[in-house]
Amino acid sequence: MAATNEDQGPHQEASKYFWEARTDHQSSDWVAQFGIKLSHWVPNPLTDVYFTPRTLHHDLAGYTPTRIEIALPHAEWERKDSWFEETFRHLYWATYTFSVRRFGQHNFRLPMGRSPWADAELSPQFLSFASQLSRQDPLVGGWDHVLKDKTHRACLVTGIISKVLVENVFNELLWGATDQQTWFLRAHDEATLSDDGFKRTKRRAQIVRDMLGGDLLSPNFWPRVDALAYQVTSLLLPLINFQGQQTPTEKWPGLMVIYQELHDIIAEAAYFSICIRLSHTIFHIEYPEPGDKWELDYSHLEPEHIYQKSKSKGQKYDMRQGNDDSRRYQRIAKVKVIAWPQIKRHEPLGSVEHYGAENGQRVALVSRCEVAYYYGMSDDQGEMWERKPTLTEHVLSSKKTTHRIDQARSFLIPTLGLLAVISLSALISPNNVLLRGFYNISYGVWWAIAAVIGGLLQIIGGSLRTIFGGPIAGP
Repeated sequence: MAATNEDQGPHQEASKYFWEARTDHQSSDWVAQFGIKLSHWVPNPLTDVYFTPRTLHHDLAGYTPTRIEIALPHAEWERKDSWFEETFRHLYWATYTFSVRRFGQHNFRLPMGRSPWADAELSPQFLSFASQLSRQDPLVGGWDHVLKDKTHRACLVTGIISKVLVENVFNELLWGATDQQTWFLRAHDEATLSDDGFKRTKRRAQIVRDMLGGDLLSPNFWPRVDALAYQVTSLLLPLINFQGQQTPTEKWPGLMVIYQELHDIIAEAAYFSICIRLSHTIFHIEYPEPGDKWELDYSHLEPEHIYQKSKSKGQKYDMRQGNDDSRRYQRIAKVKVIAWPQIKRHEPLGSVEHYGAENGQRVALVSRCEVAYYYGMSDDQGEMWERKPTLTEHVLSSKKTTHRIDQARSFLIPTLGLLAVISLSALISPNNVLLRGFYNISYGVWWAIAAVIGGLLQIIGGSLRTIFGGPIAGP
């Protein structure tokens, strides 16, 4: 079931898009080691000079994605740790590169009182992933900075894609299995629930190998890849449209380009997931919690842009509070954004047929957790201050503020216009008794409007304090 689409591009040329030769070729060493090669063609859709909102129905209509070529037969033996280390490293790098290229090019600049979390109309699923993968830094822009700043945003999108891959690809007993095969694998897991984990995994691997029957891919491999790539594109679509509206004159890629790149990433992950299911070893995938303290095993992502800026802000804040000496040792690097999970491989030593691994197990770290840190408080009081508001609370507060601002604007603008006309008319015709009466009334209304504006500014100020993590006094 090797898949190749080298000739697919030219035959799909249409009025809405055309194809161009790929320029970002993979290294020949990587292709030889893993047997995976990208299509020679990439979509190059026609786009407007100014950004127009993308829609799945319009932009992906009639588009058939190219497929990566998978040609390396599955190994009959247990693969080395180094093989899995390289696969996960490449998968992470492909995901992170995609996120930087498509979501990490421009900072958002919004009017005061507006939040990208509210204005972008992000889905509940996106917000749920974001709350699991990130935390605000109250001294560096709060929650809004996580989405406004291009570096933070690229890290977050990488984390969201990784969550999708873990939950929808790597957690599958066999990616792309038929309904009957899935039922059989689940029945096997339920029947062997009380067995040792290594014994269970070994038997499941034998079943998966029998189901494949010598094929490289499962029966529904590509339809599942198509569907999941479409779903992830839909998940990211509000953010795609929001960033396009922020900088409409930039050359943003067509939606099918993003869909195709996600398709390649998901297909690669799906193939690796089959390789994992053919292994007798157990893979444990784990995410840290936002706010966790620094760990030696975690890779430090974007330290200069994220952590050092946070550290500088924290030190200046402590100095202003007059407690630099006491706070200096109460701050530590803490997890702000999680881009990639930690993946460990557990290999049994000796036979597993009786009571588990006879000689214990060997644990190998095959993929490091990729996180961005901030300079946070290490004591409980500071921790409580940093975790409030939650993302859900922030979104609700931001939407209320936006609604109040819009209401005030819809009232003030026409009212101010009417009063300006009345005042000007009264000045032009000072002897008009009716206009003079309106003018006297409008004078009082001007003061009432000034009071309304003052109240509105107080509302915005209170919302901004909530947005940026609480009162300036801190913990």
